[in-house]
Formats: sequence, C-alpha cells, structure tokens
Amino acid sequence: ETPVLGADTEVTGHPVVHLWVSTPAPDLDVVAYLEDVAPDGTVTAYNMHGQLRASRRALAEAPYDNLGLPWHSHLEKDARPLSANQPEEIVFDLLPMSYIFKAGHRVRLSLTFTDVERKEKAVSVNVLRGPTTPSRLTLPIIPAG
Repeated sequence: ETPVLGADTEVTGHPVVHLWVSTPAPDLDVVAYLEDVAPDGTVTAYNMHGQLRASRRALAEAPYDNLGLPWHSHLEKDARPLSANQPEEIVFDLLPMSYIFKAGHRVRLSLTFTDVERKEKAVSVNVLRGPTTPSRLTLPIIPAG
C-alpha cells in the first residue's frame, strides 16, 4: 500500500507487477487487484486486475507492438513449473485502466494465489522483497497539468 497521496494521481495504461515468490507448489495462479483506499478505510476496486498462471511466466517477444508490456506465449512448450521453495519472478500486466486516485487516498495492491475454478487447495506462498528479489508494482502515472 502506498503512503497517503498528496495530490490527485491519474493512472492511465497498464500497471505492471514484478512479483518474486517462493512456494513448495509446482504451480499456482496469481491474481493482482488494484484498490483505492479512502481515508476512512473504505476500499474500492473497479475491475483493475490482472492474472497469470505461474507456469506460464516465461517472457517472450510479442508478435505485434504490445507497447513494451510483458508478453507470454502460453504455449505448452514454454511452460515451466516453479522450483520448490526457490525465488521465482512472475511478471505480468493488469488490464488497461484510467483512474484518478484522490489526494488523501492510498493505492493498494492485493494478491491472491489460487483459482477457485480449478478447485485447487490453498498453497503457502512467500512474497519476497529485497535487493535480490525486488517485488514491485509499476503504475503508468500521467503527470498533472
């Protein structure tokens, strides 16, 4: 979650998640949600999300101009299981958005790691942060004025 925003902040484009995780599971679904947290704690989300199956995390060159966003082939030959309890990076973009987070609010990134449609059991996941595992969210912020 960001610190309190000092000014209205426009986010327009595709936010990109760089997520470092370790888990004993060979695969998992990662779903990321952007939320607007008001000063009173009220949380609002307007379809600002993205998702990726971890085994499909291999980055490839897009066959078209994809604006420099992370691209995944989703081909079976490119699938890679996760290494048990080893740091792995998962990079993906969220749906395109245009939203103004108001001054006094915070931006929150919420993550889930299962897909109820697959009826998988919950898995233990550690989200890693640090100099060698720099999990981060990049927001396409439009400068004021």
